[in-house]
Amino acid sequence: LPDRSVRLVVTSIPYNIGKAYGEAAGADRMRHVAYLGWLLQILSEFSRILMDGGTLFLQVGSTRDDQERLIPLDVLLFEWIAKCSLDFQSRVIWTIPHGLTPSNRLAERHETALIFSKGKPIFNATPARVPQKQPGKRAFKGPNKGQLSGNPLGAWPSNVWSDIGNLGHNHSEKTTSHPCPFPLALARRATAQ
Repeated sequence: LPDRSVRLVVTSIPYNIGKAYGEAAGADRMRHVAYLGWLLQILSEFSRILMDGGTLFLQVGSTRDDQERLIPLDVLLFEWIAKCSLDFQSRVIWTIPHGLTPSNRLAERHETALIFSKGKPIFNATPARVPQKQPGKRAFKGPNKGQLSGNPLGAWPSNVWSDIGNLGHNHSEKTTSHPCPFPLALARRATAQ
C-alpha cells in the first residue's frame, strides 16, 4: 500500500500460541524473539501506511515467551508502537462472556485493543454512542431543571465494551476455518470511532 494512504487499520495479530492458520500450521509457533521482530515489522508498516489523523485499532490478547511465561501483548507492544511515531489514544477492554478455563490461574474474560493515531486523530463519537442507562433521567437543579439530562443520541462511548460476545465454535458468524475470528460487532464498533 502507498505511504499515508489508509485512514484506519482494524486488526488482530496472531498471538504466537500455536494456533493453526490454514496451510501455514507452524506460522504461529515462532521463537519469541523472531515473533517480536515480525511484529515490529508489521507495526512499522502500519505507521507507514496511516495517513495523518489515521487510527490504528490493534486488538490483542496474550502470548508466551520461549520459557512459556504468559505475556500480555498490549504491555509488550505499547512502547514499540509509540516508537513508530504513533500517539496513544485509548486502551479498550473488550469483555468476553465465556472461553477457556485454565487449571492454574484466573480465566481470562477480556481482551484489549490499543488505539493509536498518527498525529491528531479523526474522532466522531456519534456513531459509537450507546443507549443511555437512564434515558428518562432529568436534571434536578440549575437552569436545565426538569429537562432530560442525557444526550438523545446516546451516552458518550467508553473504553469498556461489554455488550459484544466472542464467537464460539458453533456461532453463526464463524464461517471460515480461522481459529479466532473477530465478531462483526467488534469490527463495527472499532470502525465507528
